[in-house]
Amino acid sequence: MAFLSVARRSGLMQELSEVVALKAVADAARWQRAGLDLNVAINLAPSELLSGKLLPILYEAIESAGIPAHVITVEVTEDTFLADPERAREILLDVRRHGLKTSIDDYGTGFSSLAYLRDLPVTELKMDRSFVATVCTDDRSRLIVASTIDMAHALDLRVVAEGVESAAVTAEV
Repeated sequence: MAFLSVARRSGLMQELSEVVALKAVADAARWQRAGLDLNVAINLAPSELLSGKLLPILYEAIESAGIPAHVITVEVTEDTFLADPERAREILLDVRRHGLKTSIDDYGTGFSSLAYLRDLPVTELKMDRSFVATVCTDDRSRLIVASTIDMAHALDLRVVAEGVESAAVTAEV
């Protein structure tokens, strides 16, 4: 986390995000060639997503690598939608048009809105570990996780639970 803060303050996040995205696509291509059917998620900060600079680079890299776009998931946090919701929606629609998947990262910790799930072209929710890790000890967390999973599945969304680090948590989730 300290590294990312320094990169942001130094104005290097765009370049760092490009390097990470290109590496993720190269890894996905290498795994595809090896016969492995793996998906790769790339977490984009709101500024990188909304700048409009990184996605064309990502699309070109995917095309050049010759991999199916659906193996790449673009993860965004909820605060991406706060600054400019309409622009964020248009960008996510563009991501979908290019065949990539989209995920709302750390779902439940920000200003979670059911309108996001209704209005945005997302394919996945990543529930934050602060809920998932405590499902065995906190009834409210267990209810939040269970209801979020039920709702996401009813909306045909994939669910990823962060913080599953024991068999007991796995059984609850």
